[in-house]
Amino acid sequence: MRPLGVTILAILGFIGAIGCFAVAGIFAVFGQYIPPGELGEAAPLVSLLMTVGSFVFVVIGLVNLVTAYGLWKGASWAWWIYLILLALGIVSSLFMLPQGGVGMTQGIIGIIINGIIIYYITRPHVKEYFGV
Repeated sequence: MRPLGVTILAILGFIGAIGCFAVAGIFAVFGQYIPPGELGEAAPLVSLLMTVGSFVFVVIGLVNLVTAYGLWKGASWAWWIYLILLALGIVSSLFMLPQGGVGMTQGIIGIIINGIIIYYITRPHVKEYFGV
């Protein structure tokens, strides 16, 4: 039987994937309709960046979707991918600490949340569900 925490994490992963796809769609649409008069010579660059950003959000959304599905099904590969993504989240949060102010606060919150989730997914009953 799937642990409740894993169910919650998988659902949050599915929601995150939907959010990434929505942002990708917004970037794709608005990236194509930037009035040249608004940004002058920078309009083509902004349009390109929005298109690239759209692609990046699609990739992140697909990773979220696949990982969430694997968590839902109890796939051992999903446990490993999720653990790696959480560790990368801690590393990226560490880079926010020197910014001070809001950046530092976001970094601390990111470290705490990712740390709590790593602690949870490494509990024996959760590892047993994933077969790791």
